[in-house]
Amino acid sequence: MAASSSIHEPVNIATYPLSAVELQGLDRGTHPHVTATYGPSTKGKEVAKGYATLTVEANGIHIMDSDADQPLISYTLGPDVQYACPAVSRPEGTNLATYAVIRRSQDIESSLESRTIWAWTSFPDDPTTLATDRKSYQAPFPVYALYAPRSLPSKLLVVSTTGAVACLGGDQMLPLENSSTVDGTSSPVVLKSIIIPRQRCSFAPTAVPPSAVALTVLEDAHTTPRVRLNVTVFNDDGKVDTSASGMVELSNGTNTVRDVTIDHNGNFSVLWSDFSWSLYTLSRSSLSDPLVLTHHEPPLQLSQHKLTTLSATSLIHLNTAQILFASLEPSHQNVDILIWDLQYQALLAHCTLSLPPGAPNSHIQLVPTLDTTHALLVVSTSPAKARGSVTSLVYSVPLTVPAASSLANAINATHSASVVGWVETDRGDSVGDEGLMTATERQTLDKLDETLRRQGVQAANDVVLQFQQSTGLANLSRDFAAEACKRLLQPLPKAMGNAKTEKVPSSVTPLLERGLVSNGCVAHELGVVGAILDRSDWVALRLCIGQVKDIPEDALVQVLKRVVLANPKDSSPTTEGMDVDSKSSPKGQSAQSNVPSVQEFLVQLVQYPTTAGSLRVAMKKHLSVDDLAPVLAALDRIIGKELHDISAMSVKDPKRSLFAQSIQFFQYILDTFLLSILSSSATSSAQPEQQQLQASILSISTHVQNSIDLISALEKLRGPLEPFVRAQEERILAEKERATRTGHTEQKWAKLRKRGERHRKMDEAVAVYQIEKLVL
Repeated sequence: MAASSSIHEPVNIATYPLSAVELQGLDRGTHPHVTATYGPSTKGKEVAKGYATLTVEANGIHIMDSDADQPLISYTLGPDVQYACPAVSRPEGTNLATYAVIRRSQDIESSLESRTIWAWTSFPDDPTTLATDRKSYQAPFPVYALYAPRSLPSKLLVVSTTGAVACLGGDQMLPLENSSTVDGTSSPVVLKSIIIPRQRCSFAPTAVPPSAVALTVLEDAHTTPRVRLNVTVFNDDGKVDTSASGMVELSNGTNTVRDVTIDHNGNFSVLWSDFSWSLYTLSRSSLSDPLVLTHHEPPLQLSQHKLTTLSATSLIHLNTAQILFASLEPSHQNVDILIWDLQYQALLAHCTLSLPPGAPNSHIQLVPTLDTTHALLVVSTSPAKARGSVTSLVYSVPLTVPAASSLANAINATHSASVVGWVETDRGDSVGDEGLMTATERQTLDKLDETLRRQGVQAANDVVLQFQQSTGLANLSRDFAAEACKRLLQPLPKAMGNAKTEKVPSSVTPLLERGLVSNGCVAHELGVVGAILDRSDWVALRLCIGQVKDIPEDALVQVLKRVVLANPKDSSPTTEGMDVDSKSSPKGQSAQSNVPSVQEFLVQLVQYPTTAGSLRVAMKKHLSVDDLAPVLAALDRIIGKELHDISAMSVKDPKRSLFAQSIQFFQYILDTFLLSILSSSATSSAQPEQQQLQASILSISTHVQNSIDLISALEKLRGPLEPFVRAQEERILAEKERATRTGHTEQKWAKLRKRGERHRKMDEAVAVYQIEKLVL
């Protein structure tokens, strides 16, 4: 049986905060706050795992073991030093050499910015080298990427910002003779560069195995987007093997390149700007033949419901056609990590990583390691996109990947539900709710923009309503729904405060009901749910939580906080009542008539799909012990009601029952606030809120114990009832088989049996009459 692919729970190995003061001292460029590279360790080839080199702006360079949570070596350079590209490390004997290209520092001249290379050598088991104990070298051009392949000892490979590649060597790390390539007269932009060390490269045949192969992907945007792949082969002495090097070009209409990957077998994939993903094979029959790029048709089309132009993406090649893919949506706090097999266009594995609140969400980087057992994931931001202080995170992602792409793994993966929503299906220009916008929808959006600017939200709402009535809700696309909500649910000015001068436009409600809206389509901190919450439209809010499936836990808990505050504490019912809607207070009904009770909202919240870690973090951030009394009282009533309703407990999946989900939510509360509850109970046990809190906890505990007793009693019936259950299952199975064979269902067989019974009685009556006639 073929081994299956899987992605295990990522482990956070490093965290680097960036304060607002440090952010002001950085260039407002696109260089990420944290970048990473990975190289072999000094412990020999028998050790599979190596060292990660982390380059942290406004901090320094840190070398880490991916199994440890503390750096082995740190070079703290301070906030005045900025880097042109990620630093690299390489074992040199028992020492570890580290190289970094300095983009800006007080110690270098402006003419040498992005050309100066600093080098350190340290012993990992005794890292006594200081950041000032360094050597300095100069590159012949501004550096885009720096490499220190082990197959070229005492040499460095540098890639310029225009795509030229050079090998530096000697005591002064000067360019070696015949060791560089010079780009043409055009001004291309380097998209990515990859170094493949000494190994069998099927796409670069040479008389002697190469020491390193540099692959540089460039794009010339002056005319129609044209992508060029330069292959530069280096010999053992660091010189360019011009006979083995070469160049190929490719294009995809007006699409630009988002990312590329390539492995030593020549499997080359390109993720285009329209999220089509193409797989190519780079090959060369002999030295006398040119490089050939073979396209594997058709390309894989990733869904634009999962990815947008604002999505941050990263790719690394694992082996053959298997690629690790990561995406991060700016409006979400989740990173999707996937393993794709492009040869069979199958999603082999999927994992969602929930980021803590305050984590950056504008840049991610996947870093390959020495094998396919794990990879590094860096979640960071760039100074140009940062707003205030941020905290960048580095994760180690354990992987299980087969040795090669196979049809068996692809077939097994097709039965997984993970692929749903990630791949676009074949469709025409105008399709229903799963397609892109039609020309009519684009015209309607243009009209909506004009109306919104001239007449306001209400008139724009009428435009959408008229279009919905003329087109039909079933024919609306998700993209149109997202763009309409983006315009109609614009964030309210902060000066409005809590004044309810605006309601959710009525045209948004049918879009929510049909599930055409995602939470991130509105430019609000909390997404769609936040825009509705600002308008205090509780009916629309409950509909949103019921239909929108990508609301982050942080937003859900903030809504819970608002519900708790909106329900007066004196209106909480006794533990014997099940209805928490207080209608005896006209004052409470005037402004908050549509506010759901805490119990009503909790019924929705506990059934909403969430992750445990993110929910606990959100609770800790937004709730206090004082908020727990009405929450636990409502949970107590929900659990008590479900426990007494035996039919509610006999669901097909007991773990998805309201009773089980309420108990799980109660467990999350205890995990988050147990110590706070105990400390507050010791200091203010006489307060009514504390008494209610303690009573609710004891009551829930009693419900749980009653449930355990009930399960124990029912368990005794398992043996006596098992034969009856088995007989019933066999009867149902036999009935299904008979219905399949004859086309008659159970209802048809019942009618046939009744008809046969009537005929039998009629036959008996006729027989008696004939006997009587014969006697006469």
